[in-house]
Amino acid sequence: MKQSVTFNVSGIKCGGCETTINKALQALAGVVSVQASSQDKTVGVQFDTDLTSTEAIRAAIVTAGYAVQDRG
Repeated sequence: MKQSVTFNVSGIKCGGCETTINKALQALAGVVSVQASSQDKTVGVQFDTDLTSTEAIRAAIVTAGYAVQDRG
């Protein structure tokens, strides 16, 4: 089943950061699309829940060097 999620991510400062996050997430099985925005400090991801999870996506963002902020 496809799902969309948006993460608030700190540390995204430029197009290079967006590219780094896009590449990291597109390497995950099940990720359909990624939209990282340095302006909004968000990462939107559409993915297949049968192949990956929000936890795996969050971990990939952190591994790429960025901090995922909890929504509050």
